[in-house]
Amino acid sequence: MHRLWTIPELTSAICDNLSEDIGSLASLATTCRLISSLSQCVLWRYVDRRSFAVLVDLSDPASRHFPCSIAQRKKRFDALSHHVHTIDLCDHPIGGLNPLHDSTYNRLCYAWSSRDTPLSPLFPSLRHLSVLAGTTRDLEAAQLLFHKDLHTFSLELNPLETWHGDEDIMTSASQVFESAFISLLGRLSQGSDTLTSLTLLLDTFISNALSPALSSLLSGFPNLQKFEADRGMFTEPVLRHVGNLKNLRHVWYQCAYADSTPPGMSLTLTPTTPWFSSLRSVRLDHGFQDALSVLKLISGPLEHLYLGFALDDLVDPDVRQISRDASSFAATLREFELDATYAAQENPDHYPTWDSFASLYACRWLETLSLHLIGPAGRSTILGDSDIRPIAENWPRLKRFKLLWHPRADRFHFISTEGPRNFSLYGLLHLYALCPHLHTVTLSAVVVPAALPKPPTFDRGTICEQSGGRRALYLDMERLKWKDDSALPQLAAYLGGSAGLPPLTLRPHRPVDGILQDHWFASYSPADLRKKLEKVNAMASAVAWFARLRVSQKTLTFPAA
Repeated sequence: MHRLWTIPELTSAICDNLSEDIGSLASLATTCRLISSLSQCVLWRYVDRRSFAVLVDLSDPASRHFPCSIAQRKKRFDALSHHVHTIDLCDHPIGGLNPLHDSTYNRLCYAWSSRDTPLSPLFPSLRHLSVLAGTTRDLEAAQLLFHKDLHTFSLELNPLETWHGDEDIMTSASQVFESAFISLLGRLSQGSDTLTSLTLLLDTFISNALSPALSSLLSGFPNLQKFEADRGMFTEPVLRHVGNLKNLRHVWYQCAYADSTPPGMSLTLTPTTPWFSSLRSVRLDHGFQDALSVLKLISGPLEHLYLGFALDDLVDPDVRQISRDASSFAATLREFELDATYAAQENPDHYPTWDSFASLYACRWLETLSLHLIGPAGRSTILGDSDIRPIAENWPRLKRFKLLWHPRADRFHFISTEGPRNFSLYGLLHLYALCPHLHTVTLSAVVVPAALPKPPTFDRGTICEQSGGRRALYLDMERLKWKDDSALPQLAAYLGGSAGLPPLTLRPHRPVDGILQDHWFASYSPADLRKKLEKVNAMASAVAWFARLRVSQKTLTFPAA
């Protein structure tokens, strides 16, 4: 039986199935002498909250899970701790809702104090650490686990101790939690030359006492490449430090509120030297004005830009401003994503249309365009067949095109379950034909008319040879509508390659979580949509097979008798 432990994949599967049984994990920890070294590495390389509790329990002299001597337990702990590469404590706080009933932290402190070398880390091979801090013990545990050889560190504050009790108790608990957090910041401020990814999600847990520590924290990580934060770190001093990091490649600012700027703070930065000189990717899930202010600070060769304004009501001038600011990175921009909500406008001239994104045509190197738009019912971004050729001419390298539109619900407009008015199926095939690199199109809804026109015919050479041979084409959708099944054969002819295109495969696109599930997706059924698409794909495959058969028969030659 012990030979099965020599298979790393089997070891990993067993560990996943037993992750909720602390007794079984304890047995694995004590019988690791029967497991190969490679399987031990797979088994304990990734440590979650349950397996972390087993490891620290292994070092506790009073533990009842390990019926062996203290010296043997310490020897096993030292051996297993060298295999730990990742500790993820984000699934649940270490202390839980009531930390008095959990001795994990006390055992961790005992393991820390019983180290043979006081200056050595508890887990020497640890490179990735993620902590969801709900109690002061969580912060203190993160302080014990952090060391200078980490590559990734993620901290999210969720102070459970300040949720319950009277005002005096909550104030006292908040002060204790803040004191523990400042102590952790002091540990982080010692710096690390190997840390390349830092995540600090502090939410609203910010006070005047924390501002100086936060602003100078980033100076200790000269090789930082990825920085993720929320509005707690969206301050002028922090941006100044982040903007001057020479190796920074990726920045993500996220916020769950439209009014994201802290009170009394406005971004009026005018740097004298270029900021974000090496930035490649930026994700600003923030307020509209704040995001535009940050874009003006970027001087690096930006390749990926994501802007999230789901809680801002945008009008046509706002969308045009976004397009103009994005086009300032036209020389390098490869991917552009926008998540926006349109305001309910009575004046149709103020409502954004496809022409509002015309400035993006300057981005000749664009490969991915993703638009997720929420607007009033009955109005949508109209993308007609006449827009197909400008798209193909201005974005010759386009590979992925996504346009999702969902209705917004408010008291002035009724909910409409009709999808947006996009280009027809003829225009869709035309888009695939004119864009030699395009392989995936994602739409909210695809409507099949009762009578389809004759399938278009394109030059197969201009479609396949320009893209380096055959390519797989995909059409992802949230809804597929047709009047009756009589349109299926014609639809299969459209998709089966008879128009000169490679076969087109339909796939269901899962809707975004939390967006009007009870309205737009009230009748959404992934199983029903999958059955529809499987039916169409099967017919299209048959059409494509017969089309290839006809071509092979025309070119087939027989030797002379």
